[in-house]
Amino acid sequence: MNTDSTSNEPPAMPPPLPNQQGARTTTVQARDIEISAQAETYEEADASAPRERSGWPALPTLLRWLGATTLLASAFTFLISNWESTEELQRYAQFLGLTVLLTGCGWFCISRWKDDKGARTFFALSAALLPAHFCQLGAMLFAKFRGQESFNGFYEAFAFQDPGVWLWPTIGGALLLLIPMTYLGFASMARKDARKLTLVYFLSNATLLITTRMPDLVALIGFAQLGGLIFADRKYFASQSRLQTWDGVAMRSLLFAPFGLLVGRNLMLHAGESELLISLLATTLATVLFTGVPRVIKNKTMAELSRVAALAPAIVAWSMFASCFELGGHAWEMPLIVLPSALIAIGMSTRMSTLAKPTRRTAVVVAISAALLQMVSTESIYASLLAIATSIIVILASYRMRERWVFRIGIGGLALSILYHLRYAVELYQGDWIWLSLAGTGVLVILSSSYLERYGRQGMNSIKTLHHKVSGWK
Repeated sequence: MNTDSTSNEPPAMPPPLPNQQGARTTTVQARDIEISAQAETYEEADASAPRERSGWPALPTLLRWLGATTLLASAFTFLISNWESTEELQRYAQFLGLTVLLTGCGWFCISRWKDDKGARTFFALSAALLPAHFCQLGAMLFAKFRGQESFNGFYEAFAFQDPGVWLWPTIGGALLLLIPMTYLGFASMARKDARKLTLVYFLSNATLLITTRMPDLVALIGFAQLGGLIFADRKYFASQSRLQTWDGVAMRSLLFAPFGLLVGRNLMLHAGESELLISLLATTLATVLFTGVPRVIKNKTMAELSRVAALAPAIVAWSMFASCFELGGHAWEMPLIVLPSALIAIGMSTRMSTLAKPTRRTAVVVAISAALLQMVSTESIYASLLAIATSIIVILASYRMRERWVFRIGIGGLALSILYHLRYAVELYQGDWIWLSLAGTGVLVILSSSYLERYGRQGMNSIKTLHHKVSGWK
């Protein structure tokens, strides 16, 4: 019997319906998408895991820090190198070329590689070198109008000679290049405040062009410069939230670089010769400890200790300032140093928290003690009046501070001052004008009786109210 060869083969499956084929395709595509998403998740986890484990910054950031540090070290090395055999103009032209090169590298990074971080680093470094430019230009001006200044034989690299007729073209050409480069540096870090920052920065650097090296005069200029910088920072920059980031703090700190160079240059010339310069250094240290360090560190306890530590250089600053001008002479030296120092401590305590009250109480005790010691050591009516005035000021201050302990110290000092002051009344009774003393005493007694008759009850109520109010203070 003949059979077909295909009779043993399995029967063919019917073709899938159109809707079944679409559903199968959709299922496969969904499965592929899910697998791809899981793979991407694993890749992201693997990429982020080493960074979280290591704790080190990214490699480009580390390289930028290393490069910036190297460039700053290169600039410092350039300034202190042995340049005695090189002309001043050629020396300065090379340094100016370095600054232009840094700006050019910044433009290359932003225009060709689209790397804004590297560009901002180069632009900021160009702006940071501006005080070094003004130091060299100031040395040229000093050589032109004053002659060479001796740096005690150890810093001859900082001394310049008169560049002659090329002085003013050099200064003008340098400013034409430095102004836009400095503005570009601030604009890259703080765009909206770049104009104000650039203006304050150039005004601060202008002090380096002053052709005087007298230590006391330079110290006075430094005081004015420091006060102006603190005022400008408080008024225009500190309140801006965009300048409280790391970049903003760095740009605001850069404004104080010319001040540091002004003080450093004067120290190299007249180290330890000026009490006013020492006062300026102590003021700078107190400012850094009181305002700068607490902004950088986040620990409240360490910030409080830093503010307390600022009291010592602040008191030294006032002591040296008063000693430099010999305020009051030797007889009144103690109150003129101690009383303002106590006032400074009380003012600084307003920015403290846990140690504010101990600081104020210590300052009040020191102030009252100094006034009383001056009254005892200097037998004059002015010394006793000073003790009375100091006690009254302490009492009034206790109302502002609402501190019972300070109020009691003031009352005690006032009582001792009045008792000591009565000795002059006794001496007056024993003199030739005893009749006048008795007449004055009689008048005062009658006036006191009339006052008590009219306002005695009201006065007693006022005393009770004061006692109740003071009892509620801490």
